[in-house]
Amino acid sequence: MIAARSFPLLFAEERIPAAEITLKATGNSWFWQYEYTDDDTGFYTANEMHIPVGRPVLLELTSNNVIHSFWVPELAGKRDVVPGHPNQLTIEADRPGEFLGQCAEYCGLSHANMKFFVVVDSKADFAKWGADNQRGPAEPYA
Repeated sequence: MIAARSFPLLFAEERIPAAEITLKATGNSWFWQYEYTDDDTGFYTANEMHIPVGRPVLLELTSNNVIHSFWVPELAGKRDVVPGHPNQLTIEADRPGEFLGQCAEYCGLSHANMKFFVVVDSKADFAKWGADNQRGPAEPYA
């Protein structure tokens, strides 16, 4: 009887919200690189990903060297990242804040240092942060 009732759950489709933003996240030795490409300018960050609160974000996960595992315990489960085999993960935060992430697959001598942060901003703060990064670094003082 229990098996009959739980059988439909085995084949139920995972309900993933449609992503509003797509980021490319690449595991390197020994950091994560994020590529923001939703517009024509695009820019990169390392070990710090910003996302807006309340909006689903699709992460296109890749590795350019060894197996890594992308893991932000408070936002989503782990997802392995194998070279040559892209993977995906959708995350969405319901509150602003800073969330710690970690590579959860031993990937070499500096694996323990492969930590990163997901900063969840209000929609206005996220838009300002993106605009600031699209301009690039400030000119050095002469």
